[in-house]
Amino acid sequence: VSCSRSSPSRPDYAARPVPFTSVEIDDGFWSPRLEKNRAVTVPYLFDEYEKRGQSDSRLVEAGSYLIALRPDPDLGRRVEAMLGRALEHYNRKVPGNRWNDLLNGELYAAGHFFEAAVAFRRATGDLTYLDAARGIGNDIAAVFGPRKRRDVSQHEEVKIGLIKLARETGERAFLDLARFFLDERGRSTDGRILHGEYAQDHKPVVEQERAVGHAVRAMYLTNALTDLAAYTGEPAYRQAALRLWNDAVSKRTYLTGGVGTYRDLEDFGDDYELPNLGCWNEICAAVGNVLWNHRLFLLEREAKYIDMLERILYNGMLAGVSLGGDEFLYQVPLKAVAGFAREPWFGPNCCPPNLARTLARLGDFVFATGPGGEIYVNLFVGSRARI
Repeated sequence: VSCSRSSPSRPDYAARPVPFTSVEIDDGFWSPRLEKNRAVTVPYLFDEYEKRGQSDSRLVEAGSYLIALRPDPDLGRRVEAMLGRALEHYNRKVPGNRWNDLLNGELYAAGHFFEAAVAFRRATGDLTYLDAARGIGNDIAAVFGPRKRRDVSQHEEVKIGLIKLARETGERAFLDLARFFLDERGRSTDGRILHGEYAQDHKPVVEQERAVGHAVRAMYLTNALTDLAAYTGEPAYRQAALRLWNDAVSKRTYLTGGVGTYRDLEDFGDDYELPNLGCWNEICAAVGNVLWNHRLFLLEREAKYIDMLERILYNGMLAGVSLGGDEFLYQVPLKAVAGFAREPWFGPNCCPPNLARTLARLGDFVFATGPGGEIYVNLFVGSRARI
């Protein structure tokens, strides 16, 4: 593996993960889980989505990561077909709509498509869908921004996707658009009606002091916030990310690392309000929390973030899939009533592919390198790495 360092004049994460494609996992606990994810979970989910004529960009990511680890022509065809369905949905719906359905996730879906297109490009070298993602990104940029529409999506994923697209293409405009979407939250510019605490839209993000609102959206917001702290070097972003982490971990996080107190709104509760039966602890929030803590480690190089990542990974997230690999949880209460069990499918079916894509790239979290030649061993996972 060849390594390169960015110019000191260009802000970036202080540490870099050793990519999962350079990590060979051979572990008594994880190897059977990862093989089950490859051989059962991902094919099962493709079967179910294909049966319904649906697509899910998170599942495309999972498939792309598996192809990057082990060539699989059949899986490659299924991944590309699902990407094609996702792109067809965009081409059919969005041009006539121009991003008017922000509540129900048009920008959210676009963000996941960007991540999937980047993953597919890295796995196969095929630029087709990355070029399509660039076109969609340019279409969003033509609609939103300063002196344009100042609306924000009620879900945060679009910023993560735009930042990843900027990193892959080198096009700064996508990073600037992600920054606009983040900075615009909590501001009633031109009379925009704020969505309130539930959507983390009650005050500017850099002024927010508490982790509030819908737990998955909050995790995705802080992922984008931490990326922008690294890629812009803006101190206010970093300070906000650390402040929100300290608040969430000290007052509203379960022993398992799960977040989300209220079942009705899937949101954070009051300080220290962590009921065992009534809690939510959505798997998608656990995935977002794993990814956020990994980003914070790369930014700060402090072990406490890996400690939290590890707690969530083994508990709050991994509970979401059965040992058989084909039954799943949406939420993870710490106490269950009679009849509560994992299910083969539920709606919305966001959590299973989200978990599958995270397991497929588990190697990303094991090792990292520092700017002075340091090597970080983050997880106790039997493995070999090329660094």
